[in-house]
Amino acid sequence: MASKRSTTMIALACVALGALSLLWPGDAPWIFDEPRFFHKALQGIGAAFGLPGTRGFDMGPFAVWFYGVLLGLTRDLPLIVTIRAALFAAAAIVSLLWLARSCEDLRPAFAPLALCSFYLFFYSRILWDTFYFPLSALCIASYVSFCVKREGWKLWITTLAGVCLVLTHLMGLVVTLPIAAHFLWLHWRWLVERPKLLCALAAAKLALIAPYAFHLITTPRYSIDMPSYSAWKGFLFPLFGCRLFSAQGLDYFLGDQWKSGAAAAVTVVAYPLAWAGMALCVRTLIEGIGDSKKCDGDFHMAGLALASLATQCVVFGIMRAYEHPHYLGPGWLFSFYFIWTALSEASRRWGAWADTLAGVYGVSLTAVLVGTIVTLHHDGGNRSMHYGETLGNQIEVARALQAYTPGPIDIQVRHDQVVPEALTTLMEVYGLKTEAGAPSRKLAIVYDGQGGRIKLVARD
Repeated sequence: MASKRSTTMIALACVALGALSLLWPGDAPWIFDEPRFFHKALQGIGAAFGLPGTRGFDMGPFAVWFYGVLLGLTRDLPLIVTIRAALFAAAAIVSLLWLARSCEDLRPAFAPLALCSFYLFFYSRILWDTFYFPLSALCIASYVSFCVKREGWKLWITTLAGVCLVLTHLMGLVVTLPIAAHFLWLHWRWLVERPKLLCALAAAKLALIAPYAFHLITTPRYSIDMPSYSAWKGFLFPLFGCRLFSAQGLDYFLGDQWKSGAAAAVTVVAYPLAWAGMALCVRTLIEGIGDSKKCDGDFHMAGLALASLATQCVVFGIMRAYEHPHYLGPGWLFSFYFIWTALSEASRRWGAWADTLAGVYGVSLTAVLVGTIVTLHHDGGNRSMHYGETLGNQIEVARALQAYTPGPIDIQVRHDQVVPEALTTLMEVYGLKTEAGAPSRKLAIVYDGQGGRIKLVARD
């Protein structure tokens, strides 16, 4: 068990790393689904459901609710990015430290490593439906704590976080189904003995999820053509969830701008660590089944992590889902747990050698994270289809459009060609209208330099 002083230092390290997501909120992306979510949120939090998903099901309403509430408070999108990132970081930090208290085999000093991830940084800031990152973490951490010491308030957090997780995206089922099965296996008698709590939890869950469940049941699934997608790749994809805690695959966001160096190469260690962690979890599970005294927090977390991994393999295989890293989002805490378990075991066995490895790994991840943040700020984003020009830059262009009479615009910017509503939604959010007496000009939106920055050009 860590001392009070070391716990404080670990918490401060987590806060410092989490605070990086608050830097330059205007540098967040604004691509594809973000404008569509905000267009829907502007209709009010009564807007029924989220956007159509890529596998034939509509997304849940949680993201629309969240953005609808914030738009009722402010129309400053960079401020909304800040609020969202702060909540994401807070949930991640609380979940990591809570899990460290519940699982005695985990070294708390390694918890901050999770927050060195560029993937978590990116998904904490994008104004999308990636709420399944913080919600899944809170659901997992609260439930493991409940397994260690059964208290009703923990079950409330598990239930509400789990329901909101599914209301965000159906991918959340890869977390909630194993937890539900585990609960029914070990704890159902405890809840039945508390009928008031049982009725309250059931009523809350039913009230929140029934409309969406009814919508899914009564709405035919629309057809998705996936002729070239491999079921085997989907089945194996979750085994590489540790990608989220490496610098591998960042060209997905950064495109040609991404130059893999020595620091990025070091982070490949996440893969063997994660796979070793999976093996250690199997050992923990076998030992716990054979000895009831070992059915502690580590036993429960190991079982849940492996059950979720198996669920992901089956679901992703059936759905042929493997082309995007955010599919790994709901299970991110389990993916990190495998790495955390392996590092903790290595530290107990080999002491300073393992701690040095963890230190080099953490410094490398942080170097990639900070370097990428600075590069994106300097270049005004990039031209990748999964990042593009920054939110702040697009707001500038939207404001510039007020000075001219509406008319055809020659769009030479990749994202605005694909998603022209990106700028119109910004004008809608900010209430931007053409100024009185505005002249008519030939307008073009073009790249400004070699990076991702764009500008409005007016010609006579």
